[in-house]
Amino acid sequence: MSIFKKVLVVLVLALCVVALATGCKKDDCDHDWVERNVSDALISNATCTEPARYYKSCAKCHTISDTLTFEADVAHGHTEVREPVAANLISAADCEQPAKYNAYCSVCNISLGTFTDGNALGHHYVNNEDDAYKLYDQSCTKALTYYVSCDRCGETHESEVFTIGTPLGHVEVREPHADHMKNPQTCDLPATYYVYCSRCNENLEETYTVGEALGHNYIEQAKNQYLATPKDCENAATYYKSCEHCGEKNEETFSAGEPQGHNFRENQSEEHLAGNYTCGDTPSYYKACTRCGVYQVDENGERVTFQGDVLEHQCTVYEKVNATETAHGYEAHSVCSVCRAVFDAEGNVIDGVVVLHNYEWVHTADGKHYKACTVDGCTEEHTDEGEHTFDETGCDVTCNGGCGYEREDQHEDTNNDGKCEKCGGDVKADEVPDDGNLDNLTPWMPL
Repeated sequence: MSIFKKVLVVLVLALCVVALATGCKKDDCDHDWVERNVSDALISNATCTEPARYYKSCAKCHTISDTLTFEADVAHGHTEVREPVAANLISAADCEQPAKYNAYCSVCNISLGTFTDGNALGHHYVNNEDDAYKLYDQSCTKALTYYVSCDRCGETHESEVFTIGTPLGHVEVREPHADHMKNPQTCDLPATYYVYCSRCNENLEETYTVGEALGHNYIEQAKNQYLATPKDCENAATYYKSCEHCGEKNEETFSAGEPQGHNFRENQSEEHLAGNYTCGDTPSYYKACTRCGVYQVDENGERVTFQGDVLEHQCTVYEKVNATETAHGYEAHSVCSVCRAVFDAEGNVIDGVVVLHNYEWVHTADGKHYKACTVDGCTEEHTDEGEHTFDETGCDVTCNGGCGYEREDQHEDTNNDGKCEKCGGDVKADEVPDDGNLDNLTPWMPL
């Protein structure tokens, strides 16, 4: 660089210094706070868990704030150390768990949990004759028995045992005693006892008998379980004799108590009628016992009777049923179920049920008419009969039976104006079919 340029740079720098010195004073600076992680502004360095903290500083005058802060850098994170040494030991290894140690941070020394090292020691079972491990004392049937146990933790094995010596054995005793009775003396068997041990008082398998069987002693005991026949009106109850010891009953019976006695009452039931009666009669009845049904008799041995109420008709009412083309009808009536009498709707006795026929007019080839029943298979004829007559014009037809038809073929209508030229009456278009069957007629057609 030339001398000129160097001088120029020096002058510029000097002017800058002067400008800064004269243009920005700390006391009157309008601070522009910025984040600069400079050592003068450091509050706390970054740790394992926290970032570094700084005060903010002015970008113009470099004044450091004493209130405004910011965080910079990042937390380092823990540096975990796992050393299975005595200083870090929490619990030593035992029979079921390995040794447990404390893990820590090499930077901040804070605890970071635990870890295990190595294996559990496992149980070391030995024969220990301590009462704490005794399973059975020596007895008649068992030797002195202990559980094997761990010589480190004292835990017993769940199934392995050891014994010392041998069982003592039973000392048999044959002495009748209630505590060792198998079966008491009965009517059929003597008393039975167990042989027992004098040391443990336990019943042994062997048994023996003492004395003889009692034998049955049948006596009279009037109890329900021995009832042979219950008491009735004329007889007392009987019972089987039973054994006073075991309660067994035999075939021999005895009577106890008194007969119940008859309870004669007036019962107007059909089964107790003293003769044949029908509706309207005043019947007599035998007095009968309400318990056994036997009839009461007087001192002469004759049955005692009493007079009952007048027998009324027991009627079933039937409503009127109209006849149809295929079935007969009936007038309203009622029938007595006792005497079979038939009554009309007013209650009068009639000879029988009044049958209703479905009558229709039938005409014959000679011009006469009568009513016949249309029900299949019915040949009943009505007494109503009729015969047509003609007036002087030879047209109008009347029927003394009231059949309601007129003969169309007597009219004349040569000009086809619908009027008869003889009588002036209306002429119907259709002619009566000459087949002798009224089923082909309609009410307005002539016969």
